[in-house]
Amino acid sequence: MEERGDSRLLDESVSPLFEELVKNCSKSGNLGTLISVFLARGVELKESARCENSLFVWHAHNALFIVRVITKLLLEHYSEEDTLQRLSFQLPESSIPTSISGSADPVEQLLWRTVYTMTELPLTPATTALQLEALTALQVFLSAQLVQRPAAHETNKFFRILHESCNDKEKIQLIKTLLQWIIQRPPPSPDPDSSGSFVAGLAAGLWSVLTLGLASSNTADTAEADADYPMVAKPVPPSPLADQSVLLLLVLATHTPHNRFREVLFSCSDVRGMGSGGELCVPYSELYVALTLTLHSEQTTLLLYMLLHNCHHFRLYVLPQYQYTVHSTSTDCTCCPSTSILYTVSLQTVRVAPVPVYCTQCPYRLYVLSRSDLELVVLPLLQALYLACKLSSHHVYMALIVLLMLSEDTTFNAALHDIVSGGLLDVVSGGLLHIPAGSVTWFTERPLSNMSLGDLLILVLIRTITFNMTKMR
Repeated sequence: MEERGDSRLLDESVSPLFEELVKNCSKSGNLGTLISVFLARGVELKESARCENSLFVWHAHNALFIVRVITKLLLEHYSEEDTLQRLSFQLPESSIPTSISGSADPVEQLLWRTVYTMTELPLTPATTALQLEALTALQVFLSAQLVQRPAAHETNKFFRILHESCNDKEKIQLIKTLLQWIIQRPPPSPDPDSSGSFVAGLAAGLWSVLTLGLASSNTADTAEADADYPMVAKPVPPSPLADQSVLLLLVLATHTPHNRFREVLFSCSDVRGMGSGGELCVPYSELYVALTLTLHSEQTTLLLYMLLHNCHHFRLYVLPQYQYTVHSTSTDCTCCPSTSILYTVSLQTVRVAPVPVYCTQCPYRLYVLSRSDLELVVLPLLQALYLACKLSSHHVYMALIVLLMLSEDTTFNAALHDIVSGGLLDVVSGGLLHIPAGSVTWFTERPLSNMSLGDLLILVLIRTITFNMTKMR
């Protein structure tokens, strides 16, 4: 809420200046000059980052920040077509040669350079602020549909320009960069040191305004989030880059039904196994853990749903899988019955013949390869249902849909309820999915002990049904 308030205060403060800028833009060419400054500095950013020279980085950051704020206000007050015309206007003396990006259209150059800043500039403490600004600016450029209701044939002009300005390799690299930031969760850029001089102190104050309080309020925001959403795992360190990357991925994947960004995201494969060798390979294990860390947020829940629904390989990775291997078919163990044991396995079904006794010394050897960390994804979803009165209806609905999608698989249900508890799985692993003690602090209605994850799921679902029936009366 504080960030929204800061953004609103900024819009109100610059409103008079914005009106003057729009009125005189065709004569002064100031907006085109700002775009030219960003494009010119963008050419030198990679070398500046390599030499640890932050001067050009700050020039590019400030120019892109002003362009982003002006574009946001233009989209709120004018049509997308008018916004494009105002951004494209440049005086001859302020124009940038086409040799810089290969295009004479300033908007196309602006979008391409913004993507290039995100994908090609090395991520360092000095460049984090610029890359976060590029990430935020790209979301603003694609936000016309949020504030406008144009005819269908007039929509997505910015998106079409972006789609055409980036080649296939650059589209793949953009999706890869966003997924890497989600996985790595880079820390926010540190505040400038204000202890050295008046100029540094002024820069620190300006930095607080430019980041809309993100850098200074991370600790408070994290504490507030932990109070609202008690996490099962350790508190998640703040990462504006990761959080904004989730939002941009959702924008790119849902802006139009058929686009190359969406195809690349949903065709990604695992670098260490299933479906490897595709256009884009990401570590599924790290992506899975990164998504479960922030499932208390609505946007991450939506991204998980979209990956499960559209990315076949990722869905197979998330679902539990069992593999039973028999090393010997002899039955000469004196402590086990001499009956034949049958194990039938597939990706979707698991059937185990009943076994009265299982001996670890028997020639039969059972190996279970399974997702033993299902609680990482199930517990945050159950937590969202439990806190339904504090969350948006969209968030609660998405949590229900994800659980429904997972429960369609029989192996998930088998693992969730531990259907062979006390049998083979219980002997081998001690009960795979019993809830760790003290991990469900948000469930306060009764103490939980010796309870499986499936038991907790039923409890929360019954509570959700009761809550909604009471609410409907």
